[in-house]
Amino acid sequence: MKTNSNFCKKVFFTKLTQKHGISLITLVITIVVVIILAAAVVMILNNNNVLTNASSARYETDRDSMQSYLELAIQKVTLRHQGTLLLDSGEVAMDATSNVKDSKGTITWESTDIGNLSGKIIFDEGTDTDTTFYTGYKLPVYGSETKWYVDENGKLILQTGSIIYGADELPKPKINACTIYKDPQKYYGAYVDYTTTNTLSEKYRWRIFYTTNDNIFLISEDYINVADLPATAKGNKLANTNTSKPKAEPFDKIIGAYTGSASITEDMKWFNKDYFDKGYSSTNENMRAVSYLLDKVIWTDKFKGNGAEYIVGGPSLDMVLSSYNQFTNQSNVYQAKATNATGYQLSCDGGTNWKDYMQDSSKYLTQGDTLYRISSTNNAYAYWVSSSPAINTYVVLVRYDGYVGCNSYGNTNIGFRPLICLKSGISLKEIEEGKSYQI
Repeated sequence: MKTNSNFCKKVFFTKLTQKHGISLITLVITIVVVIILAAAVVMILNNNNVLTNASSARYETDRDSMQSYLELAIQKVTLRHQGTLLLDSGEVAMDATSNVKDSKGTITWESTDIGNLSGKIIFDEGTDTDTTFYTGYKLPVYGSETKWYVDENGKLILQTGSIIYGADELPKPKINACTIYKDPQKYYGAYVDYTTTNTLSEKYRWRIFYTTNDNIFLISEDYINVADLPATAKGNKLANTNTSKPKAEPFDKIIGAYTGSASITEDMKWFNKDYFDKGYSSTNENMRAVSYLLDKVIWTDKFKGNGAEYIVGGPSLDMVLSSYNQFTNQSNVYQAKATNATGYQLSCDGGTNWKDYMQDSSKYLTQGDTLYRISSTNNAYAYWVSSSPAINTYVVLVRYDGYVGCNSYGNTNIGFRPLICLKSGISLKEIEEGKSYQI
């Protein structure tokens, strides 16, 4: 019994003296290590801020330098051609941004004073020509995510990763008449956010239909409601007489307001240039109908809005065919010519054969996602074109299937698609490339 008692005491003593925990020395050492690590983190963060600030200062300095070089190049262009120029805003085209310290960059420009004059400003060394000018320096590159931009005012903007230098946001690319004229396949059919001043029966949508070197032309996506068609200066109004085609109107009620080709003002005769160049004139009903279509005073007053120079009731035959040639990249396949005082004939084979209408269905204007035709016949069967054919009392039209022909001015199945001419020099801001733009 005595032996067992001593054994139990030893066991009890052992348990009491073998506790587990952190000694005071260990705790002190741990606290010191934590303090050292915290100090190291603070130093690293401070060093990173120093590096970041240094990088930002370098980017801003480089951007300022490039801006100076660009402005000198712009001065060279304006001195050479004695006028102002417009830079294509948006991202600057660069040769490479990976594994290089600098890169050649190209900005295109065009003259706002001299028609058909355009060229390039290149960030690189080179010898200036009449249209190409060099800054003498390449654009700095800070990694594969480096991008340079230029806005419409000629201000350079740098983006490295997600950080932007020189602006709060990246500039939206802009296009103008010259841009569209050079690449109609890309831009024809794009929607433009045009807003009318007057309150109309519905909000119409407008698409790029045609361009010259100076002006962009928009066409309504669909037929216009009868209520929104303008009255003549004498108060004559069109009316729908076919309930199955609610947006179709014959010309009967406005014919008496015009005398014929003499009613078409000088500045609108270019719509039917070949007709007037040949000295033709007419008092026929179809030419009176065309006079209504080209009465820019009443159409502009009805559909005036942001950026509009004037509006008419529809494109001419030559404009329709030229636009389709450009959009489909078929140079002069479709042609129009005035053959007598009554009006026009058209050709679908480059001028070999001429008719008053299309005979070959394979030549119908079917491309362009209903830009040239409105495939639905719910509201109208076709739209009027502001040209008269070489058939008395007939007016040119484009049918739902892309057929181009003509029909009587009194036809009750045909509607209107007004055409807006935007002001010369106007630019459109990109919303979605090749699809939608703002004025």
